[in-house]
Amino acid sequence: MDDTLWDLGDVKMLQVGDTIQCHDKEEMVNLMTELEKENITTDFMYEKDGIKGLWLVVERIGKK
Repeated sequence: MDDTLWDLGDVKMLQVGDTIQCHDKEEMVNLMTELEKENITTDFMYEKDGIKGLWLVVERIGKK
């Protein structure tokens, strides 16, 4: 999955290790919360491939 803007309609396409770039911290927290409702666990990432920014990385899909 590429790092373009993302919407919840793409939730079925996610795989562990995918990253989602966010515009700001508020968007990152809101998206993380929405993905958690879909049983998708993510974590924050502040640098990717040497580029500083805001990303979520998919850590687990499915119930814990």
